[in-house]
Amino acid sequence: MDLQDSPRQAGGHGRNCHASGWSARLDYEILPFFDPSERGGLFGVHPGIEVWRSGEDNWGFSLPVGVVGGVRIFPMRFTLGVGLDAILIDQVDDDTGFGLYAPFALAKLGADVFGAQVGADARIGYRWQFGADDHARWQLGIYVGYTMSAPKRAMPIR
Repeated sequence: MDLQDSPRQAGGHGRNCHASGWSARLDYEILPFFDPSERGGLFGVHPGIEVWRSGEDNWGFSLPVGVVGGVRIFPMRFTLGVGLDAILIDQVDDDTGFGLYAPFALAKLGADVFGAQVGADARIGYRWQFGADDHARWQLGIYVGYTMSAPKRAMPIR
């Protein structure tokens, strides 16, 4: 089926005109490459847990893992990435499915001031699954967070 003709493309998380809903995701940013200066790059992974709901019988759960890269130019941070929903369970119009390794792409833009973050998070993915029809899903939301950097080590005295 052509995705443009699919009723699931009505928007949000659901299908058949369930155009809006909510999602909650808890991500943990692991950034082995993070330049703490005012300008620099970053690279790392975002494992997380996510739930969503749209309408009465449209809901889902997933364990997303993303790989991201980006830049930080004080006070802004921009990241792009790709990832997989390692495990997912979706119910759309009483049709429940289970999936593994569903791909997604993400983009984040926000403020990062002394470790405190707030911004916008956009994701689009394709949920392939057993027991239910596959479908595309897109999200646009806000995020808040805090970056805890490792303390700077002083040079040893020789």
